[in-house]
Amino acid sequence: MHITIAWWDRSDVKHQRAEDATRLCVSDSPGLLVANPISDHERNRDGWALVWETAADADVLLQELAMSTHGCAPSHCWAFDLTPSASQAADLPAQLMLLTS
Repeated sequence: MHITIAWWDRSDVKHQRAEDATRLCVSDSPGLLVANPISDHERNRDGWALVWETAADADVLLQELAMSTHGCAPSHCWAFDLTPSASQAADLPAQLMLLTS
């Protein structure tokens, strides 16, 4: 499992399509398991928490999703692989468990 957190600065709205930013259909993106919109009001940005089957899926589709939702690449993006065993899953932060359930 691969997690991507992608952020777009709200101040760069001239390149974003805000009306599409809250819609993302997981079934239209092979390899994408979960797509949750997220907001950081303190830093004036919006984004997506994305759970992919593999890092390769994210590499292939992230740019396409970014263009379809915001019209530009993310301002900030970070990713990591998550392959917890059953015993490790209990130790994951509650927020991450919500993304993977």
